[in-house]
Amino acid sequence: MIKWIKNDDGLLVGELRYDYFDCDIEFVADESVDSDYIKRCALYLNEVTEKVIDHLCEASVRYCNDFLDSIGEKKCEFTKTEDILSLITPSCLSVSEPQKGSEPIVSLELDCEWEIEHGMEWVIREGKVIYVGVFTGTCPWEGYESDLFDNFA
Repeated sequence: MIKWIKNDDGLLVGELRYDYFDCDIEFVADESVDSDYIKRCALYLNEVTEKVIDHLCEASVRYCNDFLDSIGEKKCEFTKTEDILSLITPSCLSVSEPQKGSEPIVSLELDCEWEIEHGMEWVIREGKVIYVGVFTGTCPWEGYESDLFDNFA
């Protein structure tokens, strides 16, 4: 799963396999994060359930349509919500210090065709989609309120 890892000026960086998208992506973590925890987060990313993927797709469509509406463009129409995945490319898993024992968490940065400048972020905790929206790089352990205007989860 983890292809390689190295210390790069105080950050652990590397590459991992993301099976769902059939691609390799980067990961980044503070050097204080244990490499076993990075592996747990990578495994957690690859074990996300279809129910969670469906939720991510639905939220990503809402985010896409909100963005397109804000710039006066026609909204995306998909036969199936998972068709949105053709407009998304995962790029980096950010691994933060664990805060609930060794519970893994996903904070995934993605490139998306509709928001090239800021991209998108998915945060998954405890088997639930916590955040879908513009990439913020915020600590994924912080509270994400589902009613925030910029959280489409």
